[in-house]
Amino acid sequence: MVFASQTKLGLETRIMRKTFVLLLVLLVLAAVYGLFVYKQAPDNEFHIPDAKMVHRVVLEKVVKGVSTRKLSLEKAGENSWTIDGKQVALQRKVDDFLTMLTQIRVQKPVEAEGMSSAMALLKRNHTLVEIFDQEGELMKSYLVGATNHQQTTNIMMIKGANKAWYVGRPGHTGYVSIMYTTDPLDWRELLLWELEGRNLQSISAQYGLVADGFELARKGVEGQWLFQDGTAVDPAHMDDYLKLFKGKLFAESLAEISNPGILDSLTKRAPDVVFSFRDLKGQGDALKLFIRPENPNNYFGYMESQKEAYTVQHHVIDAFLKTKGYFLAKPI
Repeated sequence: MVFASQTKLGLETRIMRKTFVLLLVLLVLAAVYGLFVYKQAPDNEFHIPDAKMVHRVVLEKVVKGVSTRKLSLEKAGENSWTIDGKQVALQRKVDDFLTMLTQIRVQKPVEAEGMSSAMALLKRNHTLVEIFDQEGELMKSYLVGATNHQQTTNIMMIKGANKAWYVGRPGHTGYVSIMYTTDPLDWRELLLWELEGRNLQSISAQYGLVADGFELARKGVEGQWLFQDGTAVDPAHMDDYLKLFKGKLFAESLAEISNPGILDSLTKRAPDVVFSFRDLKGQGDALKLFIRPENPNNYFGYMESQKEAYTVQHHVIDAFLKTKGYFLAKPI
C-alpha cells in the first residue's frame, strides 16, 4: 500500500515537473514573440522616436493601384537635405516634416464594419512612406490614405498589416497627408547662391549695353581687390560690399509655373544683367537677369549652371548690382 502511494506520488511529481517545464517554454516563446514581433512592427505605431535617426525618406504616390510619382528626401549633411540626391530641399519644410513624423499618433481603429472597404480603398489610393536610418535600415513603412469626414485624421496602415487606423497629430488642427507630398516643387529651396564675402575671389556685373559694369578680382584671401585693368578698389567700399554676401540668397518663385516656356524664351535673348562670381576654391556661376516692363517688382532670371527660370525680386538682388563708380568713390 505504501509502495503504491509512493509510485503515485512520483508519477504526479514527474507530471508536475513536465508541466512546469512546458509552461516555462511557452512563457519564453511568448516573450520572444513579444520582443521580436510585436515590438519590432506593431500595427498601431506610426511615429518615430527621434527625428535625428532619419537619414532618408521615400514617398511614393499610388493612384488606382498604379505608382504615379516617387520622391526621395536624403540627408546630405547637418541641416542639409536634397530631393532625389540633386536639388536642395527647403530646410524649414524638411524640419517641419521630420517633427511631424515624431508627433503623429493613432487616434482610434477604423470601425469594424468599415474596415474591409477602408483597407481596399487604402491599398488602391495612398502614399507609401518608407523611412530609413543612417545605415540604410528600414525604420518604418506605412500607407497614408484618405481623411476622415471631419478632415482631422488620415486612414493609415503599416505596410503588410491587416488593420487600418485613424492617425492624427495631437495639438494640431487638420489632417497630416498634405505633408507627405510627392511634388518636388513643394520641397524646393529656390537657392540662387550660398556665398560668404570672405570666400569670394572674383565678382563682375555687366549691364547689357550700359558700360558702367564692373569686374573685380583678387589673388588669395589676403590679396587686394583690383579692377580688370589693375586699378585698386577703395577698401572701405569693398568691405561694405562683401558684407552683403551673408550665405544663402533665394529666388522668389519658379517662373515656369505662371509662364510656361519662359526659360526657352530667355535663353534666346540677351540678358539685361549678368552677375558672375567665383570663390577661392575656383567654383563659380552666373545669374542672368531680364527686366520685366510689365512687373517692376521682379526680374526673370536663371543661374547659368541650373537652367531653371525664376522670378527674382528687386529688393533682394539690386543691392548687389553696383556700378563701377561705387568701388572708386571714397566713403563719406
